[in-house]
Amino acid sequence: MKRTSLYLATAGAALALAQTTQAAEAFPNPAGGWTYLYTGDQLQTGEPAFDGTWTHDNGSDAFGEDEIGGVLDPVNNPDNNPGGANLLSEGDTQYLRIQDTGDPRDYDGANPGAWDDPSNRKVYFGHYLSQDLPEADTLAILDNGVTLTFRARIPTAAKAGGPLDPLHRDGQNSGDDYPNNGVVPYPEGGDGYLTSDGAKGNFVIRQIGDGTAEHPGGAVALSLTVPTDTPGGNPNSGQAGFSGLTMNERNGSTPNGNVDFGEGSGENNFVLDPTDWHEFWIAIRKTRDPVKADATHDVFVWRDGTLIATSHKVTAGDGSDLNAGSFIATGGSATGQNFALDVDWYGYKQGFVLPEGGQVPPDVIVTPVGGTMFYQAGGGLEVDVEALMPGSTIPDGGFEVILNDVDITGQLTLTGSGADAFRTATYNGLTPNTQYSAVVRVTDSTGLVTEITSDFDTFVETGGLTIETEDYNYYGLGIDDPPPGTFYGIAGTPDVDFVDTTMDTTGDYRSDGVDMDSDTDVTREKFTGSGFADYQVTEIETGEWLNYTRTFPNKVFTPYLRAGAGADRQLRLDQVTSDASQMDQTTKPLGLFVATQTRTVYSYRYMPLTDAFGVARSVNLSGSSTIRLSATDVANDVNHNFLFFADAGAAESTLPWASAVSPAPDATEVPGDAEIMVSLMDGDNPVSTGSIAMLFDGADVTASLTVQDTAAGADVSYAPGGLADGTTHTVELTYGDTAGGSDSRTWS
Repeated sequence: MKRTSLYLATAGAALALAQTTQAAEAFPNPAGGWTYLYTGDQLQTGEPAFDGTWTHDNGSDAFGEDEIGGVLDPVNNPDNNPGGANLLSEGDTQYLRIQDTGDPRDYDGANPGAWDDPSNRKVYFGHYLSQDLPEADTLAILDNGVTLTFRARIPTAAKAGGPLDPLHRDGQNSGDDYPNNGVVPYPEGGDGYLTSDGAKGNFVIRQIGDGTAEHPGGAVALSLTVPTDTPGGNPNSGQAGFSGLTMNERNGSTPNGNVDFGEGSGENNFVLDPTDWHEFWIAIRKTRDPVKADATHDVFVWRDGTLIATSHKVTAGDGSDLNAGSFIATGGSATGQNFALDVDWYGYKQGFVLPEGGQVPPDVIVTPVGGTMFYQAGGGLEVDVEALMPGSTIPDGGFEVILNDVDITGQLTLTGSGADAFRTATYNGLTPNTQYSAVVRVTDSTGLVTEITSDFDTFVETGGLTIETEDYNYYGLGIDDPPPGTFYGIAGTPDVDFVDTTMDTTGDYRSDGVDMDSDTDVTREKFTGSGFADYQVTEIETGEWLNYTRTFPNKVFTPYLRAGAGADRQLRLDQVTSDASQMDQTTKPLGLFVATQTRTVYSYRYMPLTDAFGVARSVNLSGSSTIRLSATDVANDVNHNFLFFADAGAAESTLPWASAVSPAPDATEVPGDAEIMVSLMDGDNPVSTGSIAMLFDGADVTASLTVQDTAAGADVSYAPGGLADGTTHTVELTYGDTAGGSDSRTWS
């Protein structure tokens, strides 16, 4: 924008007198200019802040008015908290840097209290819009249309230089003296942010609402994210695995608190390298059909001078902390996170405004929306489209739908003609008890494209059996199909109904040591209006288990675990084969729930019961049976919500099965001296060790196998030896049972 600013010290400020210049903008200013623009060259640290129109007096801020850098020593220099804010220069450009290093309060070691608040564990600044506009114009500014601009990056030492303080991650401190008590260097790849706390992030705009149901309060947040960012202090749980711009997720037609990273659709990610400077032009409006879209607002993003926007449907969050009116905000509000952010400028304009020459692709709503559970197959798949550019239409050839990797475009029924801007396409070939992934691409008459992926299922809940994982046994007893809240306040018996490694912590639903909380999964009809929340089991560790006694129909089921995983983990389903009311129960393993990371523990997905190779397993538990859900490889990074036993429509799995395999299928960087190891579990009949055979790269190596008969089945190993780097190998294992049944698995 090539603005020149002269800023002066004022009361409560920590400023220098200078003349600065911003970087050249990629987009020309809108007609009439921006309603308000912070130009990144003023840093008043007290109240008011920045250029004198901002505040950090809010519940989401603990800014200590510190500068980043300097000597960090809670004993000898306690007045310098880690993190803070600085004005920095790069060439002729001056900009603001904000850093929150985590929670310094945990790290003051030999001088307790030295880094108490304000500790920079949260740094969050807000600017009320009523300073720029009549208040009436600000109340529903998100719904009526608003446009944001900012230029920002996540700093790295290599690209941006210092100062950058080391991290003091929340909850990762030890009892040693500072700085050997868990302090870690600032990451080479940068330290970004995941939107949190009901839509609080690096760049936020919130309307306070006008008091009507038509225009409630709500916020949209945008954050710069690197793959190693996590929603809490644990660097190994819930890594984002994504690099770019993130924003509210789609999770309902009204503003709510479950819209943060990992809590909703997971669709609203804009890929880029956030450690480089990027300029964003972002236009926001109320979506045309909130109920059908399962969203409240449309967000269109232009970046670095590109003129074709990407479109995103989001649900506004309920986070605020600045309650005197509508506002924009910058920084980060979560104690559990840490971040650094460089801001060249940040501002807004009233109204939904496109950049000069800007274009917007078609607006597309897919029914069922992604994440829908128990959708009735007879409802079909619908694609509802509006062409947004003046004069543009949706031609017949503008639709493409790929359903479970099959092109069904030719089976669509279209409304209207190619001369229409509004059109609908429908498909009526969905089948029950199926998981679907629909990739929908719509191209308008000018060539603008919108692509949406909708993952949903058509499980028939009445034809299956659902077990809420919070409704585990008490005194060895279960209840068939309990209404929501039936188990509220009822304690299970340790070592009989459950095992939990943290008996000193409790949940919100049961009165024993099993940790749980109300969940953020898709709301199901049974909980709507029940007066009880849907709870999840949380803080799960290896070795913990829960028992469930239910009456199962005489039917073959495929079990699914509905869970979120912050890392690749594993749980197991067992059948209890002894008295479920006594200790020291015996069990029969039925299969594995392989929990592939779902972004965060709050991103729920179905995980089918499988063997170690990922082959689905089906069970028939006819009659009263007690099953056990066991955590076999979990480290406080899995939350689970319910078990669903879907009608398998197939035969029961009765043969022996593999419970472990190493190296795993598709494993890479395998050591040259690695052994091939497989653990087999008995099926309805024991494993026949004499039936076990192996081909390695096509050669029969059965004679070289080591086979160990075990109480549960058999362990098989083979040492090929001398595997060359960069080579790929194929293994085929055949095994059977004492009744003559056989099976095989092939992997590379």
